[in-house]
Amino acid sequence: MQDDIFEDQNRNSSQEEFELKKSLSSALEKKIELLAKLYTEKKISLEEISLILGLEKSEVNLILSQKGVIKKKRILVGGGAGFIGSNFIYHLLENYPSYEIINYDVLTYAANIENMSIAEKNPNYKFIQGDIADYEKLEEIAKEGIDAIVNFAAETAVGRSVHGKAADFIHSNVVGTHSLLELVKNYKISRFVQISTDEVY
Repeated sequence: MQDDIFEDQNRNSSQEEFELKKSLSSALEKKIELLAKLYTEKKISLEEISLILGLEKSEVNLILSQKGVIKKKRILVGGGAGFIGSNFIYHLLENYPSYEIINYDVLTYAANIENMSIAEKNPNYKFIQGDIADYEKLEEIAKEGIDAIVNFAAETAVGRSVHGKAADFIHSNVVGTHSLLELVKNYKISRFVQISTDEVY
C-alpha cells in the first residue's frame, strides 16, 4: 500500500515536472518570438537579445537564422588559405554561424591549407581550389548564389613584381581582380571587398 502511495507521488511529481518544463519551454518560445519580431522591426539589437536570453551572440544568431529572421548568407573569400584570409574565415565562422563560407584559393606559395584544418569540420565551410582569374569556375559558384565577395588573393612583394615574373602579378592582381569585378557586375553581387595588395592600387 505504501509502495502505491510513493508510486502515485512519483507519478504526480514527474507529471508536474513535465508540465513545468512544457510551460517554461512555451514561455521561452513566446519570448523568442517577441524578440525576433522586435529585431525584424529594428527595435532591438542582437546584443540586447543576447543579454535578455543569457546566450552568446552567435547562439542568438543561430536561433534567429533557424526561424528565418536572419537570412543565411554565402560569402566567397578569395585567397582564404593565406594568413590574413584564414583568420578572417575563422572570425566569420565563430561570429556569424548563419553564414556559409566558400574559401576559394589557388594554393600558391603564400597559402597553407593546414591553416584551415579546424574549419574543415564546420558544416558552413567549403574549400574550392581555384584561380580568381578563372572566370568560368567562379561562375559555377556564383550560379548557386553569392551575397558577398571578400578578396585576399594576390601576388605580393613589390621587388618580385618588378624584377621577377611580372606576368604572374598581372595574372593574379589585374586579371584576377577583373574576373571578380565582372562576376559582381554580371551576378549582381551586392558587396565586394578588395583587400588584395598594394600593387593592385
